[in-house]
Amino acid sequence: MLIVSLRRGSALCALAAVLAAPAAAQMFLDPRGVLDGLAAEKAGPTVRSMQQSGSFNVNGSQALSLLDLPTVDVQVGFEADTALLSVQGMVSLRSVAMALKAPEMEGQRFQVAGHYVSASDQNQAASQPISARRAQAVVRHLTSFYGIAPDRLVPFGYGATDLADQMNPASPANTRIELINITAQ
Repeated sequence: MLIVSLRRGSALCALAAVLAAPAAAQMFLDPRGVLDGLAAEKAGPTVRSMQQSGSFNVNGSQALSLLDLPTVDVQVGFEADTALLSVQGMVSLRSVAMALKAPEMEGQRFQVAGHYVSASDQNQAASQPISARRAQAVVRHLTSFYGIAPDRLVPFGYGATDLADQMNPASPANTRIELINITAQ
């Protein structure tokens, strides 16, 4: 039996707690699923038409919800009402990093879209700043810990707009990180 002494609140203590949790309670993201969802060939007819006409000019610093670009929703955990990544969030981002580092994703750019609906206030004014900070936290984590080139990731906060579950604005599914392939070529 191995006994390790950890200070209360340390990242290792939190990681040990996650690893000790039952497997059913852990959420692991499949990097292959991320790759498949973000494949440039998944761009829809609107984007393909724009590409053919030469009018496709997306830099990722604007809302892209009307375009049918390849996207993947990722449930990245954060501490409540903050932009601080939880251990579960860090684990999810490890899989995202593995996908982004795959040879088929080389040279492609992505909008890291933060979507956040405050449990206490479902208006855009309250939700947008925290969603932007969460998107920035994800970009910072992927660049700092996994060496993803910063020019490949563009953070953008959607706030309480572009809900995944339109029928239930308070649904946890609406608070997420969305990766959008803005290269789509």
